[in-house]
Amino acid sequence: MIRNLVRSLAIVGMLSLSLMAQEDAAPQPASDQPSFKREVSQTSLFPGDHFRYVIELYVPAGIRVALEDFDQKSVNFDPFVLKALETSQQELNGTSAYRFSYHIVNYEIGDQILEIPGLIFRYEKQGAAGANGPTTLEMQIPPMMMGVRSTLNMPVEHLQIEDTLPYSIPRKSAWLPLTVGLAGLLLSSMPLFALVRTRMPDWQARRKQLSRRKFMQKCLTSLERLEKSAATNNGHVKEHYKSLEALTQEYIQYFWNVPAAGLTDEELDRKLNLPEITQKQREVLINVVRNGQSCRYAPAANGTDWHVHLHRDVSEMKRICA
Repeated sequence: MIRNLVRSLAIVGMLSLSLMAQEDAAPQPASDQPSFKREVSQTSLFPGDHFRYVIELYVPAGIRVALEDFDQKSVNFDPFVLKALETSQQELNGTSAYRFSYHIVNYEIGDQILEIPGLIFRYEKQGAAGANGPTTLEMQIPPMMMGVRSTLNMPVEHLQIEDTLPYSIPRKSAWLPLTVGLAGLLLSSMPLFALVRTRMPDWQARRKQLSRRKFMQKCLTSLERLEKSAATNNGHVKEHYKSLEALTQEYIQYFWNVPAAGLTDEELDRKLNLPEITQKQREVLINVVRNGQSCRYAPAANGTDWHVHLHRDVSEMKRICA
């Protein structure tokens, strides 16, 4: 009992320290960059609990924020499951205030400390086109610690096993009907056990499927964003190919655990010689790496229209991510 109490106090203390460390400063409307404030409806969770994670974003005049970085297709709150998103906007003395309220569910079990993953969003200062350095900047919202509590009164390892209880040996004449009855009960219960096993939800498979679906949606969103940027900025084809290569390497690492960064197309071809990769997937991935490296390192006057290759490679990647 005392150990269980000490363990609970330790978890509460860790949560208190983490919340003190993550307290967000008040927004500064006159700042030359966005500011944010966060809150959660609860920091201690049981399995199956629903809670709210709210991000308030304050954007001064003259700054434009990529709001699509906050939508459901872009954020990733694993190991928690995002169910819905509510957004609102208002103006406060020349500052645009955005509110993103995420409805999240916890399916994790056991006494443990987890975190809501951090979030990176992009913004740019309007009118800074002639300045040195990139006009598009990034800001990170740090992770937030959450505590998951067990539904048991005490840890399993602290439960005591009672001594063997006395029992009376059945009479010899009762052994035969008792054995026949137990065998009949076992045989009649086997179909029920089989039915329960087939209908029992596989939570690990469900979580893996949800995580895979989020990753594919994230890839499709990035590809659509890249396709729009390539259509309006023809002079940045090398940067576009570099982004496409990075996305392709992340795709390969996620599905087949193959580190693709820094590999040539020939080296990647040997690495992707796996039975679970289809011929079409292999050709598309290798073509992206080959064309991207050729575009970035080829002379400017070699006569190749890399915009056509880029458009085709983006379209092929969208097909295998669909």
